[in-house]
Amino acid sequence: AYVDPWLGEAACENCYVQLDGDDPLTGDNLVQEDNAVASFFHTDMWIGRLPVKSPNELTNVIKKLIQYETFQGVELWQNDVVFIADNYIRDISTEGKVLIDLAGDFAKYSDNVAALAPPAVRNARIYYDPFPEYSDPDGDESWRITDAGQALRTVMNKLSAGAGVVVYNGHSNQWQWAVTDERPTASPDYLLGLYDADALTNRNRYFINLSMTCLTSQFHKPALSGTVLDERLLLNPLGGAVAVWGPAGLSVAYGHDFLQRGFFETLWKAPPGTARLGELIEAGYTKLLTEDTCCQDTAKTFLLLGDPLTKARAYPDQIDGIYLPSVYR
Repeated sequence: AYVDPWLGEAACENCYVQLDGDDPLTGDNLVQEDNAVASFFHTDMWIGRLPVKSPNELTNVIKKLIQYETFQGVELWQNDVVFIADNYIRDISTEGKVLIDLAGDFAKYSDNVAALAPPAVRNARIYYDPFPEYSDPDGDESWRITDAGQALRTVMNKLSAGAGVVVYNGHSNQWQWAVTDERPTASPDYLLGLYDADALTNRNRYFINLSMTCLTSQFHKPALSGTVLDERLLLNPLGGAVAVWGPAGLSVAYGHDFLQRGFFETLWKAPPGTARLGELIEAGYTKLLTEDTCCQDTAKTFLLLGDPLTKARAYPDQIDGIYLPSVYR
């Protein structure tokens, strides 16, 4: 559908579940004063896509969903929320002028969402930042990583350990998170690449991924690999994500703060282990609709790869840890 202000046509999964009126893009809600079609857009049902292309892929994804949804344990990894951010300061000129990213301060967006979590939640941050002397002059934020290769290794290690939720804020294309070397001279030049998703080994510790960026869920993109990054995170049978909420269009930092705030505010208010992905995603769209006048097309270009009925296995305030040795009589 023609839903992306920059690309024009992009996938609009949510158009299938906007059931008001004859036109799924508007709902045909008429404004009485001038009889013009209103811009109001909100889904009436939950929807998710399983991006499979073969019976084997479908079987693997179903097994993954069942493993996640029937897991009976309550473990520390479920209490982890991992925030990964692209750099805000792009370069420093020879005259000392700071060149910033006009899309915004991705680390700040992440910090604002992390602050919503209950005290027991373990927020982990991995921020790529080649100029921490400007963004963190006191050196208090050890999670700012200057070397792109080290940042990638840290991301891979953390995701392979499993987490309740993983959030990426920053630039992307269909195949990778971030471009860490814009010239480029380094390889790899990203924070997570297409085939890195295959190497994740967090089996039975699958995470929910919020991809607050652009293009990574553009499943309709022709590709020799057959997939984009977010699809591959879900399709990995030995690790990766149990679900990804991400973009099919261009939308860097475009209403994303409202999407993720709505998601997490609802998640942390719900009894642990009860909130379904459809409910959390709907809360993000509602937050965007009711509290911002910008960026409403984001609700049309974001989509869920996964099952909206899946309950988020995040257990704040219920995990105290076990300290050994323990002696009983």
